[in-house]
Amino acid sequence: MTIDPATLSQVIDVKNKIGTNADSSGTTSVFARLAQIAAYVDTLETSIGTNADASGTSTVFARLAQIAAYVDQVEGYTDTLETLLGLTGDVASGTGSVMARLAQLIAYTDTVETTLGTVNTNVNTANTNINTTNMRVGTNSDAAGMDTLFALLKKLDAKAIFGGGYTQYKGSFATASTTMVTALSVSGAGRLNYLHAFNANGKNVTVIVDGVTVINDLPLGGTGAYLVPVPTNGSYSNSAHQCNIAFKTSLQILMKAQSGTPDIHWQYELA
Repeated sequence: MTIDPATLSQVIDVKNKIGTNADSSGTTSVFARLAQIAAYVDTLETSIGTNADASGTSTVFARLAQIAAYVDQVEGYTDTLETLLGLTGDVASGTGSVMARLAQLIAYTDTVETTLGTVNTNVNTANTNINTTNMRVGTNSDAAGMDTLFALLKKLDAKAIFGGGYTQYKGSFATASTTMVTALSVSGAGRLNYLHAFNANGKNVTVIVDGVTVINDLPLGGTGAYLVPVPTNGSYSNSAHQCNIAFKTSLQILMKAQSGTPDIHWQYELA
């Protein structure tokens, strides 16, 4: 078979473009291009590496291994951090997790709050006791007969020396009224030393001490009759002695006539 030169030239050109399996990597022929692609693939395979590559930066798998190692390291740090932080249910402890130590601090705080509450209660109680004591002690201006220590001391001091600390008052009153009228009304603390029937006309007296009637409508005889307490039975009768009736806040003497215009004389002291 005869091939014309033009066709043969075309066949030779195609053969040259295809090249052979021995062509070097390049762009001169199909086989050269395939060799070039194969070289690229080999380079890519080398760059990707294999699953067995050690951690590093030489291949993709090596880099992935390196990243996995970093992740494992971070996970380890995270586990350690979780252990150190603990859980909200951790038992209070001074050497345990952060949560355990917080629980201990809360327990200490509760104890301190309870203790402060107790201290506050004790302080309030002490203040109440001090106020009560101050009320019982009183002040130097308290009048004798009041329920304070100063008042008692003043009363005792006045009793230690007859008349000491007291101001004495004397007076008298006369009336023809046959119904009770006020002869004397005194406010303060003191004592009634005597109540004396001065003239012969009969009279009745009532004595009210601190708002309480201690002598009620008691008859007094003629001249020289005194009103005094009888120690054996606590009642009152006529006798030529002092009566010494103490009062804390007030003293009242009421009188009425049995006949004529009787009068009475008295002496009392105020602290």
